[in-house]
Amino acid sequence: MLTMAFPPMVTQIPIFLMLRRLDLLNTFWALVLPSLAGGYAIFLLKGFFDSLPRELYESAALDGAGEFRIFWQITMSLSKPILAVIALQAFTHAYSNFMMALLICQDEKMWTLMPWLYQLQQRSDQGVIYASLLVAAVPTFIVFALCQNVIMRGIVAPVEK
Repeated sequence: MLTMAFPPMVTQIPIFLMLRRLDLLNTFWALVLPSLAGGYAIFLLKGFFDSLPRELYESAALDGAGEFRIFWQITMSLSKPILAVIALQAFTHAYSNFMMALLICQDEKMWTLMPWLYQLQQRSDQGVIYASLLVAAVPTFIVFALCQNVIMRGIVAPVEK
């Protein structure tokens, strides 16, 4: 939670050092993992898990389910909407974060679209830049469209009885 109190620029160097120690530089996971394990994702998960009714766990324990089965079949099956939100947020963050992509991926083959758009900006006119920004927004809309059913199911399901 403390990571949410600092601006993202402050946390980039410690994240870089941690990813270097884990030998994850120039990988896809180096772009996604910091968002998945960030304070915002933890905050969302804690709030969601606290909202789950205890009666579900108690009745499953009375039926003889073990801890792992309770976690896997009840908690994880009910957590699909919040996990979809976190995955969407992690993808959007990794896709649109210019500085982290430039810092973590020194190899140009691993760059996300944003460093390429920055290079394009340096040597193209504004019409090409605006068209490329419009094209760059399309993957975010596609990922949201794919996750929309799961997210909406999580919003509607708690209201229904």
